[in-house]
Amino acid sequence: MLGLISLPTGAFIFGFAFELVAHSFPTLSSGDRQYLPPWMLGLNYAVLSIISIFAVGLFPLAVLTTLFLRRVMLAGKKPENAVPSAG
Repeated sequence: MLGLISLPTGAFIFGFAFELVAHSFPTLSSGDRQYLPPWMLGLNYAVLSIISIFAVGLFPLAVLTTLFLRRVMLAGKKPENAVPSAG
């Protein structure tokens, strides 16, 4: 479940941050660009990450990455992987 929401959440955060930076430093982006509120651009990125052709490849990658990171995090909590103390 977490993998399914990680792609649109990441896209929203990226779009939100991108618009904040573009609005704060207009010389970094093209000057003639229409201003959108940061939440609107984040929402647009989130929706397009779900309904665009890129979702065909990105959704499975988001799920697999989440499962892989979960496995790595859980493997680090096992006592047999712990480093013995030097004392």
